[in-house]
Amino acid sequence: MKNISYAIAFIVLILFTGLMESAYAQNDDQSKESLAQQYYQKQEYEKAADLFQELYNNNPQSSSYYRYLYNTLLKLKRYNELLSIVKEKKRQNQDELQYFVDLGYVLLQDGKTKRGQKQYRQAIDNLSADKGEGRRLANSFATYGENKFAIKALKKARKLTEQPYAFSMTLAKLYQKAGKNEKAIGAYLDFIKQHPDRLDDLKDKLQQKLSDEKLLNELQDQLYSRIQDHPQNSKYSELLIWQFIQRKDYESAFRQAIALDKRMNENGFRVLNLARSAMDEKEFSAAVRGYEYIVDEKGKGSSLYFVAKKELLKARKKKVTETENYTQEDLRKLKRDYKNFLTNYASNEDAVQTRIDLAELEALYIHNLDTAITILEEVIENKRGGKKTIAKAKLALGDYYLIRGDVWDATLLYSQVDKAFKDGPLGEKARYKNAKLSYYRGEFEWAQTQLDALKASTSELISNDALELSVFITDNLGMDTSKLAMLMYARADLYIFQNKYNKAMSKLDSLEKYYADHKLADDLAMAKARIHKGKGDYQKAISQLKMITKNHDDDILADNAKFMLAEIYDHKLDNAQKAMKYYESLLFDHKDSVYVVEARKRFRALRGDQVN
Repeated sequence: MKNISYAIAFIVLILFTGLMESAYAQNDDQSKESLAQQYYQKQEYEKAADLFQELYNNNPQSSSYYRYLYNTLLKLKRYNELLSIVKEKKRQNQDELQYFVDLGYVLLQDGKTKRGQKQYRQAIDNLSADKGEGRRLANSFATYGENKFAIKALKKARKLTEQPYAFSMTLAKLYQKAGKNEKAIGAYLDFIKQHPDRLDDLKDKLQQKLSDEKLLNELQDQLYSRIQDHPQNSKYSELLIWQFIQRKDYESAFRQAIALDKRMNENGFRVLNLARSAMDEKEFSAAVRGYEYIVDEKGKGSSLYFVAKKELLKARKKKVTETENYTQEDLRKLKRDYKNFLTNYASNEDAVQTRIDLAELEALYIHNLDTAITILEEVIENKRGGKKTIAKAKLALGDYYLIRGDVWDATLLYSQVDKAFKDGPLGEKARYKNAKLSYYRGEFEWAQTQLDALKASTSELISNDALELSVFITDNLGMDTSKLAMLMYARADLYIFQNKYNKAMSKLDSLEKYYADHKLADDLAMAKARIHKGKGDYQKAISQLKMITKNHDDDILADNAKFMLAEIYDHKLDNAQKAMKYYESLLFDHKDSVYVVEARKRFRALRGDQVN
């Protein structure tokens, strides 16, 4: 029994000793590997090669040691040594085609072109009907920049596996690297044919290529061809529509969307959504076309008729009023269409917002203030459309009372909304309007008290506006004891709010004449820029705004001026480069600006990025 115990103890000792030696050896290898990698990263390849050679000799099955040794000897151009290693590796692993590629590449680097390319061809010839093997071989070629052979490998794999659209995305990338745009686009479109549910993936890939005009033109040409050959494949049309949107070519996008809607016998939802996107991008003419298609083509029997008709009126109103290039006849026709719509849907609660829009048209553009007030008074009295909609009607009615001079009626309505929505954005908006009313009336101290309370508003826009007006009052209130200059400016500001541009300009000119040295000089320039922009005289507006950015590049005035410049170039003059210049300046020079989010969105859109 005693002898057995000794024997067991002896065996345990031997095993323990073996384990310890193995652990020491493993630790030693790890230390050498770490040191070798450090040498490699520092480009001390001679030292790295010695260590990797030793590690590989001790563990020839390690693919990691092999690859490090291969790359290191390649850097050192020690081709003879490397050829011996790769040949032996290839002999031991005849089924691993990557070693054919490794050997071929070394031969090519050593100037043995024919022998190297022979190895490449043999690798392709030895391909089996295994999709994974084809992909691995192509990756091996691509690692060395051998894109031509990578393409051949994938095409051979397609044939062997009898999958004519396999590897489409990989092939597209390889073709593009080779400068073969036509084949690259063909491969991208093959990918959609194979994976119609992955259209968004392809959009993400193409998004990165939007600056490549030749590639996009090729995409457009091939999409037209495929749509003609495969009219039932809606994905090609969807991709073409997407491309037009990226290029801000909404007219062409709508042509395709409408054609697809007819071809696929759809209900118009695609066109409706595209019209809404156009509205968001202020492409009002294009939006009108989309809504008109649903109204005219789908007719009253369509479930989308009412919403399309309602949004069509809004689009036409935006087109007339925001482009600031309209005639009185344009306004009269728009008014008739509003009234016809409201006659047909007099009892529909969803039409209440349309009534509010009509009131705005009457008050601010046709200047039928009493008519606008009557419309809104009826909306409020009928109490249709929900509490928030009624509150919006009250805020608008308060504005029109203010325009008419009924100050107490205006402040009463603002206060009602403030009370009903104390902790919400509508309440904050109402409080800001009350503060602005006090400013218009020349009650500057009381206005400032109200504005100071709004600086912490949950609405960033209200908070910014409150801060800006408060600073403006503080900066200018003490400049003259009579406050006459400030009163004149506030009156001009009210005229601008009323769209009474001639009266506003006259008041500003008088202010400039009698108070030439007043600190308001730069604010006068901003006010005049707003007037010129409102009248559609964009060059005069630009002149005023550039003067502000030149004199005040680091304050709120410059912030506002740059954003207004960007918007004029973007939406009015269609000058993307200049618009991007000012959007970018806002992003870099005014990082705390309330306009940063919108500036970033528009900058990316103009640059060609995808905007979600």
